[in-house]
Amino acid sequence: MSRYFENRRIVVTGGAGFLGSYVLEGLDKRGCKNILVPEIDDYDLVKIEEINRMYDDMSPDVVIHLAAVVGGIGANREHPGEFFYKNLMMGIQLIEEGRLRGIEKFVAIGTVCAYPKFATRVEEILQRNVQVYISEIVGELEAQAVETDEDSEL
Repeated sequence: MSRYFENRRIVVTGGAGFLGSYVLEGLDKRGCKNILVPEIDDYDLVKIEEINRMYDDMSPDVVIHLAAVVGGIGANREHPGEFFYKNLMMGIQLIEEGRLRGIEKFVAIGTVCAYPKFATRVEEILQRNVQVYISEIVGELEAQAVETDEDSEL
């Protein structure tokens, strides 16, 4: 097994959530000794000041970004603008600040069931909570752009 994770400081946003618990378990199995999970009560990752403070406090080598503002279909439909904004700002700002700080690797995880397979009209797409998921796509596009600009592994 690779020793890649052994001496790296790994920040897992959303590490206290459902998917995060599995990622933490996987990192532990791979010998990672420095796993850091920014708790929502300590860091509001929508706010740039809080993101900077998290980066300063945790000094990560690698960031695995799982955190998202979600609430199920009903909450997503009731708060699409809020969820879109918060998820977009979280992703974009975490990536950009990681780039500026020279983070070794940034991994962003999106949800599998997010992209409507059979929607043919904008109205159908919007009914399927796509605002939340477009923010994930935008974050992925930003990471690809940064990789091209910086020849890095975001």
